[in-house]
Amino acid sequence: MHRRLAAALLGLATSIAAADEGAFSTPFSFAPAHAAASGPVRECGAVRLHGARAAGEPVHELSALAWDADEDRLYALSDRGYIVHLRPRFRGGRLHSVEHLATYPLLDSRGQPLPRDLRDAEGLVARRARNGRRGDTELVVAFEIAPRLMAYTPQGRPRGGQALPRELEDSHSYRGSNRQLEGLTDSADHGFVVVPERPLLDAPAGQVTLYAQDGVRWEFRPFDPPHAAMVALETMPGGDLLALERRLVNLFHPIVFVIYRVSPGAGSGAVPARELARFDNSAGWAVDNFEGLARYVDSRYLMVSDDNGSALQATILVCLDIDEARSAP
Repeated sequence: MHRRLAAALLGLATSIAAADEGAFSTPFSFAPAHAAASGPVRECGAVRLHGARAAGEPVHELSALAWDADEDRLYALSDRGYIVHLRPRFRGGRLHSVEHLATYPLLDSRGQPLPRDLRDAEGLVARRARNGRRGDTELVVAFEIAPRLMAYTPQGRPRGGQALPRELEDSHSYRGSNRQLEGLTDSADHGFVVVPERPLLDAPAGQVTLYAQDGVRWEFRPFDPPHAAMVALETMPGGDLLALERRLVNLFHPIVFVIYRVSPGAGSGAVPARELARFDNSAGWAVDNFEGLARYVDSRYLMVSDDNGSALQATILVCLDIDEARSAP
């Protein structure tokens, strides 16, 4: 998957303007010039992150985001097993730059960085991050390999395990080692909600299933069922969920990312899922491997790409305004 994506995105790497090598971030043109500004989702700026210039671990392979309003910082989770603290900067209402604040490795119970076979971190939630109190934020991380949920301090110190929906506990239930846990969010009524990258072996291949911690399950049909990979989840202020789908077939098909608004029900079953935005590289969108989505302030969200540690790809942070009223299913 990583090799195919890097090859498919070769054109993106060659199209990016030369950046100031001393800067941690530089502006990036994500939206095509002809992009409509009348839909429920509008782009509000984008930057490219230059991770090699950050202190400590290089800022690469970012797969999830969470905003901490109380601490005024954005947490970015890396596949390599560390948490990056960032601060987005806006100018004229658009994302203009990003400040790197700190980087912390995720530690085990002995205070050591997680070993390679246990550190493939893919989903992130910041709890108690909007309660008006500083110093009490807790991060919950979803790991793809050896699927599990773990709580950490923002500095990477472990706080213990969290209950994972029972169907997702056994790694043999998935369609491959790189098709396991991906998206994670927190809901007010059902606890954590998790989505695997691809349907489980005993689930219908043509639908997406969201697994809530309390046992409730929701299903919807994606844009491209045979090739859909679910890569991120986020909760909207009213309780609906945002889901991000990646469609990657091969070099001869467009790379497409789709954002859905999903309206979960009180019980299990099929639920409404409205397509809010489609970012298609054949339509001029400068897509990379987007894997993280987080609500920032009000109706504003941030989306990040995982560069797979490849020189052919880039770490892109994109700002999106999502009109909650106009996006309702």
